[in-house]
Amino acid sequence: MAETQNQARRRPANRMKKRGTRRTELHSRTWLLHHRHLLRESVGDIIRHPFASALTWLVIAVALALPALLYVTQKNLEQLAGQWQEGAQVSLYLEDRLSAEAGSRLAEDLVRRPEVRDAWYLSRDDAMQEFSAWMDLGPVMESLDNNPLPATIVVIPVSQTRTDIEILGELLGNLPEVADMQMDIEWVQRLESISEVLNRALFAVSGVLGLTVVLVIGNTMRMATEARRDEIMVVKLVGATQSFVRRPFLYMGFWYGLFGGVVACGLTWGSLALLSGPVDTLAASYGTTLRLRSLTAPEALGLIGAAVVLSITSAWLTVSRRIASIEPNPI
Repeated sequence: MAETQNQARRRPANRMKKRGTRRTELHSRTWLLHHRHLLRESVGDIIRHPFASALTWLVIAVALALPALLYVTQKNLEQLAGQWQEGAQVSLYLEDRLSAEAGSRLAEDLVRRPEVRDAWYLSRDDAMQEFSAWMDLGPVMESLDNNPLPATIVVIPVSQTRTDIEILGELLGNLPEVADMQMDIEWVQRLESISEVLNRALFAVSGVLGLTVVLVIGNTMRMATEARRDEIMVVKLVGATQSFVRRPFLYMGFWYGLFGGVVACGLTWGSLALLSGPVDTLAASYGTTLRLRSLTAPEALGLIGAAVVLSITSAWLTVSRRIASIEPNPI
């Protein structure tokens, strides 16, 4: 009997729980349908004004393509620096008292060091021949009574970074057999300085042009809210919340950012495609190869994502302020 009474008490509670679950499911389904409707409707609003929308996309795309091109330029400069650094070397000029056998043994000892990739010995005669061939001064050098060039050990470091090469050069330059030392990395230092300038310029340009995107979207959203002012007053009159009123404009900002980011990626890829042929020809004239690096798929998605975030943020700030100032006329 007591068990039957407990079951009778549980039935209303179970029914209330089921009703609550159904209400939650209905609310979630309605919320999703409403967002899906706004997603389609916002696209329709943009398509109904193709010229104005295209201008907005183009302004956003140009504003984003400029820092993207600067970023790609920095990437290609780093690639070029990496190729040149592969040839960075340390030249050790040996004491005149050191014999050729001792110089060869020293080169063999240096090769065994873990920080040295390769090392070879150049006698004074070998150094004279290389210098004469390089400078095209064969007859002049042959007319000299004495060979002024010292024996040299050329060292190729394992690490091709400027800091590691400098440390290795200082370490080898202190060897007792070494009279002088030279590191062929001055041009690498200049290239790294240029890369640092480009890096800082990238941050500055990105900030300024990102602000441009925010202002463009803000102005577009301001005009959109003014065009729908009467509609906003009606929905607020029937009790719509500010988030409900703001939602269509946020979706509109999403589409502006998405399409603007896609166009920016297209402009970046197109610009690099135009430069690819001349750059290959220029690199071939210097006896090297250089394939321009473009935006990768993750980088392109990041650019599009940045455009979407900037657009939605600008739309939220602008529309929130405009909606707050639009109130229904009292009856």
